[in-house]
Amino acid sequence: QMCIRDSNYISATLVLCGNGPLREWILAQKQKIQKRIKMAEIVVMPPQSAFRFLNTMNKSSVFVLPSHTEFFGLVLLEAMSLKKPVVSTYSGGPSEIITDEVDGLLISPGNIRELAAALLKLLNDSKMRTRLGLNAFQTVQNKYDVSKVAPQFIKFMETLH
Repeated sequence: QMCIRDSNYISATLVLCGNGPLREWILAQKQKIQKRIKMAEIVVMPPQSAFRFLNTMNKSSVFVLPSHTEFFGLVLLEAMSLKKPVVSTYSGGPSEIITDEVDGLLISPGNIRELAAALLKLLNDSKMRTRLGLNAFQTVQNKYDVSKVAPQFIKFMETLH
């Protein structure tokens, strides 16, 4: 069930990007969903180029990747490199990238209440958004910058010979 029942109206815009299996259903049910989750506006973006997607992401206050399973989560690193606070799930890759409450928030896959609580927490606390976003950027710089990853990749490739 998609709702934030016990909260006040949220003065925010939910921007959905991608071309997943729920896209058509969301488009058909957009007004109902908007009313039920008490969101000011829901925008469903058409599939777009990587540049336009990053531009859209850069304008956001929070980035959410609520996958039930996620092998790695490159899109999380992209959001984190833009100093965006991120919310994702304990679903493999994201829980390897994000340290909960340090450089993002982690929730249980499929737990709507945890997702709603995490979003409300971030939307209502600008200092937390800033702190998580800056820490996220540092995580990307310290662990995932090409200067860090390339030597590890070369070393791994050499072990295959």
